Amino acid sequence: MKRLTVMLGGGAAFILLLGVLTLVSMPAPPPTGVNHTAAGAEGECEEAVTEQLGDARFPFGANVLYQGDARYRLNGTVEMNLEGEPVRRLYECLVVYSDAGVYRADSVRVWQSH
Repeated sequence: MKRLTVMLGGGAAFILLLGVLTLVSMPAPPPTGVNHTAAGAEGECEEAVTEQLGDARFPFGANVLYQGDARYRLNGTVEMNLEGEPVRRLYECLVVYSDAGVYRADSVRVWQSH
């Protein structure tokens, strides 16, 4: 019985330690007041993709993932015309939010999904 109590106590301590380590390693929340939608990170990303592709349309909103340190990773779908035919591609942007309140696309990648 004493051995079971020690095992349960050790297991609970281990789970508590894992929980604390998980919370400590999480990125800080996004800066307050930051708008990652069309006027913010998503808009900056769409502009960067459009610069690469030219005629680009964005049929769906991007998936936005905050990565800490005012950095966002955006993934989405872009449509463009290639030889008169609509073509759909995937894109990924890394966008940084500066202290001056400006978004800047750090990198942009566009690829065909199949």
